[in-house]
Amino acid sequence: MTTISRAVRRAEKILKTAGIATARLDAEVLLASISGLDRSVLLLTMGREVSDRELATLERWTARRALGEPVARITGSKEFWSLDFRINSDTLVPRPESETLVEVIVDYVRSTPLGIRYAWKILDLGTGSGCLLLALLNELEGAVGIGVDRAEGVVNQARENSIRFGLSKRAEFMVADWRTSPAGIVKSSAPFDFIISNPPYIESDQIQSLPIEVRAHDPVLALDGGKDGLECLPYIFSWASELLLQGGVMALEMGKDQALRVRAMIQKEDFEEIHITSDLAGIERVIRCRKS
Repeated sequence: MTTISRAVRRAEKILKTAGIATARLDAEVLLASISGLDRSVLLLTMGREVSDRELATLERWTARRALGEPVARITGSKEFWSLDFRINSDTLVPRPESETLVEVIVDYVRSTPLGIRYAWKILDLGTGSGCLLLALLNELEGAVGIGVDRAEGVVNQARENSIRFGLSKRAEFMVADWRTSPAGIVKSSAPFDFIISNPPYIESDQIQSLPIEVRAHDPVLALDGGKDGLECLPYIFSWASELLLQGGVMALEMGKDQALRVRAMIQKEDFEEIHITSDLAGIERVIRCRKS
């Protein structure tokens, strides 16, 4: 008989040998997903027997993880803002640091007289799995939003996540390219109170130096920000200038050491009250500003 405890230890040993720093955690998360259990439940039932099917799947998944494939890619899901987002090959894996942008918007809303129950309108550019928009709609109970992305597979995944979270009546997702003029349905929904984005911001020549979990498994389209990492920003500014309510808020995620350059770019546009917020690692991660 193989118990959960033994199966986890075996997988942990393989992952440690492969140099995976989070070997124990990854082994637990993989088996929890295979068993259909929350990890907290798995840890409380370590003496439970593991079926042959579960063991065989764990062996395959452990081998994939040992080669550098992210756990989220293997399980097809990633927790973000306490929501379990499904992902596919077209979507970026939601990152913990991106929760900083959600926190920035929620804190801003709570500081306003209108509060979280107001019918805020949000536009999410490059929505990916929908994690930013859907996390915000989950917090701001009166808000509605549109998420746009260039890839149809991304939009389909975001739409599926909205259904899973019971947010499909307040969230709409569509294929659109911010390098072109805003689509008609986006224009007809304007003006927006918030425009948010986690754009590609990795410099093109830095892609191959990223960890294997990122460079080999995340879509390049969601990573590559051009020669300086900031190629997308003028397009976002253009959409914001056209679609954002006067006094409305734009909030963007940034890469490490980009804050000063992004601030300088924004200062040349029609925005004011620029604020920068660091993530938990102390990296200046989110820039927020108001349309003049």
